[in-house]
Amino acid sequence: MPEPSGSMMVRNDVLMTVAAAMRADAADLDALAGRLSRAAGATSSLARWPAGRTFHDRAEAALAAFQQALRRAADDHTGAARKMTDTALNYEQAESAIRHTLARTS
Repeated sequence: MPEPSGSMMVRNDVLMTVAAAMRADAADLDALAGRLSRAAGATSSLARWPAGRTFHDRAEAALAAFQQALRRAADDHTGAARKMTDTALNYEQAESAIRHTLARTS
């Protein structure tokens, strides 16, 4: 179907599919962050030695930063998925209202 000039076509099914995939990705990211939190302290046995202490401290800091980034990404994915779902539902309601109005005037 050719797209009219100057307009935008919204595919509700595509928005809903992408939103579902983003929610699944967010769950995967959150699960990964959880697995990483269980790995915290894995290098603590090295902390008995001066060089090991430095390595442990840096490894723990890197792990914490990575976990924070994962959780932020998961939150962003969840928020974007929510907005896509809301947009798809709003367009569906608008299309339904237009069809209903046009059916009444015919």
